[in-house]
Amino acid sequence: MIICQFCSNNFKTQQVLEKHQKTAKYCLKKQTDETEKKDETEKKVFNCEACLKVFTNKRNCESHVTKCIAFKLIKNNNKELIEKDQLIKQLEAKIKNLEERLEIYKSDHECIQEIAKQPRINNNNTVNKYLNITPFTIKEREIERKVSLNFTEDNFLEGQKGIADFTYNNLLLDDNGISKYICKDINRGNFAYKNENGDIEIDYNADKLINIIHKDVIAKSQTIKSNGIKNSEEIEYKNKYIDNFVEIKELKTHNTKFVNRLGILTNRINSIPVIEDEIEKNIIPIDYEYMLEQSKFLTKDHVKEGINGYVKFAINYTFKNRVYCSDKNKNVLTYKITKDGCDKFVDEIGGVKICIEFFKSIELANKKITEEIQKILKIQLSKVVSNMTDEEYHKYEVIDDLLFEIDEQNSAIKYLSFGKETDFLHKFVQVLCNHF
Repeated sequence: MIICQFCSNNFKTQQVLEKHQKTAKYCLKKQTDETEKKDETEKKVFNCEACLKVFTNKRNCESHVTKCIAFKLIKNNNKELIEKDQLIKQLEAKIKNLEERLEIYKSDHECIQEIAKQPRINNNNTVNKYLNITPFTIKEREIERKVSLNFTEDNFLEGQKGIADFTYNNLLLDDNGISKYICKDINRGNFAYKNENGDIEIDYNADKLINIIHKDVIAKSQTIKSNGIKNSEEIEYKNKYIDNFVEIKELKTHNTKFVNRLGILTNRINSIPVIEDEIEKNIIPIDYEYMLEQSKFLTKDHVKEGINGYVKFAINYTFKNRVYCSDKNKNVLTYKITKDGCDKFVDEIGGVKICIEFFKSIELANKKITEEIQKILKIQLSKVVSNMTDEEYHKYEVIDDLLFEIDEQNSAIKYLSFGKETDFLHKFVQVLCNHF
């Protein structure tokens, strides 16, 4: 007996079977179903849910997911959201405690007002500091206008730190460039300002200032976020806009980054370190053209060492005699630029702008070197795999890890070349300041 492969019926001869397969409607339908099923299987594809890259093989897709940057970003974002929810609950529990302490702060407030009204000399100049500041008064329409005109995408992409920078530069400085809003206690996040009646007011945790700017900043941030998501093709950039907007929306409830940054800026007039004259004399102006020229000295050793390698390259080439750290506690990078024919010193807290320019200048050279290293490592990897024993598996892991790390840092530098701030950048600045 011969069994039909499509409908499982039995036939005595091959000739009868073939005739059956050509004429029997049931069998023909089974054949059609089998063909469609086969076509469907052949056409089936597997997508990476994060970056939408398409694979025809499930195993290849799963292997890709373990190294997909977009997938890791989404995974980390989900983890951060859970952590933020937990943090919100903790903060809500602290609110009650802060309300109970409010009465104590009110008495402190009244005491400072009385002291400020007395024209006496104080050895630590705390009272005089408040008496000499310009009254802080600003109208709602003026805030709306300045946010609309001056709050930029760069501010947005720096999150709460960017809001602090915008607020300081556009709302808190008087005509002489002196802050009208003073950090009273940087550890507790308390600030002081003189109202229009000349009385000193304390702003605990910058709550009053945040209430003034919150509405307009959120509205402008919403517009920047929507445009950024619409114009970004890569999912990692879309996530960056979403994350920053979430951080900015939390300005009233979770404002640590804003308060810390504002504390540094408004306390800066009393804490800028004195720069030695000899160092200033030896500093040479720096510009992007010079940085680009220095990129030719970037080597494979620099790239393989990761952040430490890039720091060595910066100190020995691009930043040599042109950039130095003038305050390691605040990661202040000091350098000289030429503008309108005049040399001007810049003290940049955090060093973000100058270091982003640095990574922009080496992006192409870094990409070329990375590809060369990856090519060599892949050859090494194939040799290890072809002759691999249990004892040699460690070699495979070392090469595979190095391949992954170099690919990750190349992606981070590419991201920085678009002017976007990353954890990779902050680690670089920290290590750079420690090496100066």
